[in-house]
Amino acid sequence: MAGDERSHFESRLTLEVLAPDQQMARALLDELGRRRQALNVYRGQALSFAFTPHGRFRLDFLRMPASERSQVILPEADLLAIEDHTLIWVDADPAVTERRSRERVAAGEIDAEGYEGWMAEELPFLAEDRPWERADAMVSS
Repeated sequence: MAGDERSHFESRLTLEVLAPDQQMARALLDELGRRRQALNVYRGQALSFAFTPHGRFRLDFLRMPASERSQVILPEADLLAIEDHTLIWVDADPAVTERRSRERVAAGEIDAEGYEGWMAEELPFLAEDRPWERADAMVSS
């Protein structure tokens, strides 16, 4: 097992399995995947994503009243995807994203240096990682 600290925005963990045969290795990896899914700390949580005034990413767990599935108003296909997964890609036109970010810098919501540093890492990361290809749901803005 090895960690790969590529930046302060993400980290990756690689696990290599050595077993007498490929079927045993696959069974172990499948079981670890099931446990990762079952023990996901984000499952069932309401999350808030934001940037601090200094341009740092912030994730908060929100306290929400208990609700039943029938109280969530979404198309059935979207609701099923959200029940089973946590990866949602929010797609926005790059020009719109840039304009909004510049407006936030001008308004003092984020600092220019923090934003520039973020984007210097974010754009190459997105080009390499292509997270939208793993998304279970997509939202266009």
